[in-house]
Amino acid sequence: MREWPGQPAPALSPGSRRIVATGLGGIGPCMSQTFRAPVMKTFPLCERLRIFEGMGELLDDIVLGSMPYAERPGSGERMILGGWAQAHTTFGAIVVVANEEDPDGQTVVMLSRPLFEAMVDIYWIARNPIKAQELATAHYRLLQIVIAEEYNSRLRPGDRAMPIDPANLADRERLSSMFGLKARKHWTKLDLRARAKAVDSDIPQDRQGELDSRFDEDHFLANLVLHGSSMSINDRLTGSARGLTVQLGATQQHLANGLRHAYWSYYRIGRLLVERLAPSRRDDFDDGYRNGWPRLQTISVETVKAAGRNGACPCGSSRKSKDCHGGL
Repeated sequence: MREWPGQPAPALSPGSRRIVATGLGGIGPCMSQTFRAPVMKTFPLCERLRIFEGMGELLDDIVLGSMPYAERPGSGERMILGGWAQAHTTFGAIVVVANEEDPDGQTVVMLSRPLFEAMVDIYWIARNPIKAQELATAHYRLLQIVIAEEYNSRLRPGDRAMPIDPANLADRERLSSMFGLKARKHWTKLDLRARAKAVDSDIPQDRQGELDSRFDEDHFLANLVLHGSSMSINDRLTGSARGLTVQLGATQQHLANGLRHAYWSYYRIGRLLVERLAPSRRDDFDDGYRNGWPRLQTISVETVKAAGRNGACPCGSSRKSKDCHGGL
């Protein structure tokens, strides 16, 4: 904790710091703060991260335990495995940046976004395996040209130029018409919204419209919070009679939202892989998700009180409130 100067600041989670500047009380916060987020109850971060590690290790064991295997022609399984490997790496990175000593809530939210996109793409590949192979190959051919030209334009003395396949150059006009001159269009030629809509009926959802809700609420909120929005600025400032308080470090609600979003997406990636590679392990994988999901929820103090000590916890764990979020 660091202060400059002033009275002791309220206790914060590990890794969070406050700078208290006296003499600035007259200016107040940079924007109106009539909105106040509710006080939330959340399980300790160490418990939530154990849930992440458990799911990651279980899926890692299931997938790698199924190797080697023969790819079924036209199944898209090779691309699906590549997508999982990328998503698995992102999932692991989330655990690293959400570590207990210095959690970074904003980075967790940022990493949950490509995890959501990877989930959508994996299901899109599963639905369109032959088309996915054709489009991804064409996009990769154009990328080879673009990357080589970019690299060659910055050669230093002694550097060797990166070769460009003549067949790719001969086909450049067609490839560019598909993905743009710099290959900036997604390899499916669809934006994320269109890809998600195409696989909505394939992705396991606990309620109708859940995938859409994830896109609109969590994915879009990440943009508002992270990309220099008024919310991301104002969340860091608190004005009072004693001065202006600037919070550095983890933003707990951002951290909680990002972890939930990432867990939701990664489970659905795993569900598809388990069904294809080891269907006998599906119940184990589903049980792990169902047990972990409630403990990742943040529940407002008011909602917990309304449930009563002996009532069912609002998180959906099927436990009494006093034995779950009400006991925190």
